[in-house]
Order: sequence, then structure tokens, then C-alpha cells
Amino acid sequence: ADLMVREGRWSIARHNSVQPIENLDPEGNPVAGFNDHVEGKTGNPVPFSSALPVFDFMSAVQVSARRNENVKV
Repeated sequence: ADLMVREGRWSIARHNSVQPIENLDPEGNPVAGFNDHVEGKTGNPVPFSSALPVFDFMSAVQVSARRNENVKV
């Protein structure tokens, strides 16, 4: 499946069909959720194991931009 943004709306493509995604999180408020976490009101919903791959990817993006060449992640 592929996620995409078309005309400002999220869609998912799979099985030769593209379907719009109506509400990713209709009850959520990302700003309030972040503030609650920083203030210690909630736990971290994201596992710490996901941080290193994101850091590695972002580092590779920066090196790639600086060198103007592809960088292996």
C-alpha cells in the first residue's frame, strides 16, 4: 500500500485502487497530545526503538543534501 496526498487530502493506494482516507484521527489533537506528554500527563506512545532508524534516515538526508549525492542508509 502507498500513502499519498492529492489535492490536500490523504489517500491510500492498494490493489490497483486509490481510496481517500477521511479521518486519520478525528478525536485527536497532536498539539495537546504533545503538551500532555511534555508535562508528564501521558506516557510516550511511540517505542524508543523507532528513534534510531529515524535519526539514521534524517542524518542520511542531511549528508545527501550537503554532498549532492545519494547516501546509503
